[in-house]
Amino acid sequence: MSRSFQSIISPVGYSSSTCGYCSPPGQRSSSKTSHSFGIWAHDLSAEHYQRLADAGWRRSGSYVYKPDLAATCCKQISIRLEGQKFKVGKSGRKTMRRFVEELRGAGEEGEAELVRQRDIWGKGKGKGKYTQPTSLQDFFAAIEENEDDGPMECRPSTSSDLSLLHQQRHDLFTQWRKDSPPCTSTPRPPPPTYPPRLPKLKHKLRTRLVPGSSSAQKYALFRRYQQGIHKESDEDISSRKGFERFLCESPVRRTFPDASEDPDPSAAHRLDGAVNPSGPSAIPFGLYHLEWRLDDELVAVSVLDLLPHCLSSVYFFYDPKHEKLQLGKISVLREVALLERIRAKPGMEEVKWYYLGFYIHNCQKMRYKGNYRPSQLLDAEDGQWVDLDEACPVLDTGKGYGFSKGKGTMGEASSMEASIAVKSPEPSSPSSSSSDQSSASDSSLLPSSRTPCPGILDPASLDPNKLAKQIYVLESSRQRDGIKPMILSRLEGRDQEKVKEAVAALGWEMARECVFFV
Repeated sequence: MSRSFQSIISPVGYSSSTCGYCSPPGQRSSSKTSHSFGIWAHDLSAEHYQRLADAGWRRSGSYVYKPDLAATCCKQISIRLEGQKFKVGKSGRKTMRRFVEELRGAGEEGEAELVRQRDIWGKGKGKGKYTQPTSLQDFFAAIEENEDDGPMECRPSTSSDLSLLHQQRHDLFTQWRKDSPPCTSTPRPPPPTYPPRLPKLKHKLRTRLVPGSSSAQKYALFRRYQQGIHKESDEDISSRKGFERFLCESPVRRTFPDASEDPDPSAAHRLDGAVNPSGPSAIPFGLYHLEWRLDDELVAVSVLDLLPHCLSSVYFFYDPKHEKLQLGKISVLREVALLERIRAKPGMEEVKWYYLGFYIHNCQKMRYKGNYRPSQLLDAEDGQWVDLDEACPVLDTGKGYGFSKGKGTMGEASSMEASIAVKSPEPSSPSSSSSDQSSASDSSLLPSSRTPCPGILDPASLDPNKLAKQIYVLESSRQRDGIKPMILSRLEGRDQEKVKEAVAALGWEMARECVFFV
């Protein structure tokens, strides 16, 4: 019987490494206290990676791993938010105001002028000389240059503008009265939507969405970021090849979302090769770079994975000389705005979640992600997403998972687990020193009695007959023989155990749709 396979992977298994989260910038822990389970993805469908992301997995280049929250030192918990429900808090609005002030050049003109412009721009919706944008999309549309129509004009409201606003208010009120049931008292109709009016900007910001790719300009920017922000030495920074493997290449196959009609790939792109997020056509899933240019200078890059149900932030690097712009904070807001624009495309309505990567409750440089509300954390124990506010009281006690039930564990490794130090071909995470400092695989056997990490099946519970007949492999030493069920392969010993562990980690449904290259 013919089989249809979606992905090709190689099992890696459990591994340990030094931790870059519980160490000063530019340093790593001396002992291997970070534990995870991983696979190497040669070809991964967007649907498969979406399922893995929903189960707490994350990729670093082609290495896809799930933190072992029962053994690892810093509890790396997946965090996400729904773009449509995202609310910009007080600190976010303050960041947005400062961002506008820097682009306006207020800091170059003196502190007094800076304060006056802050008061003028941030005084509530529709008041003062400038009205406040009604959404993140409006905010960034008002700031960025429009490549089709030229820069957006920043002018005072005219009589025609006021007439338009009055007409909007009348139309909204009429529609509201039409849709509302009869009642004894008449509440106020919803307020009209005001177009954003921002101060005249001295510096022009422009972003461009492109498929992930490498360039000398991007690599030079990456090096400046690693040196200036993460305090890495020249020797520790990734080589150009490591940078490309880590941030410019992806095992996730580029595919268009399912639609009633086949999309026109050319309609989703501009003439310069950039993706058109504002156009009507769907865009393919896969790896993207959101390039940030200030006065035509590349100042930042957002590395993003677009998947069937989410936009996932992989990494963000920027030029340290523009630290006053607070690009790290602004990037989250810009990416949420991008998510909402993508979600408006036909066939992409399900792309509604923004994944921020991992949240680490006891690590200040990762805990900031909890400031973006309302957000959810993934309970690795049962795969349930829980509101951050509900999970934090349990996490405050030191429990790494189980917060969806109010039950957790301190996540301390046993003496046997702490002694495991099998190396994997893992490119470094964003907090590590170099993305090409990967280790060779260790062939030593792991203890069969090791407790699986939360969210992973016990390999001992798998049905041997089902495993032998329903799981297909491609043996690296016998590739001419083609893909075959395990029962017909010559795998033995550790190779068999690694496949078995990977099946337990992925689950039967996904494992049956994969080819295990061993």
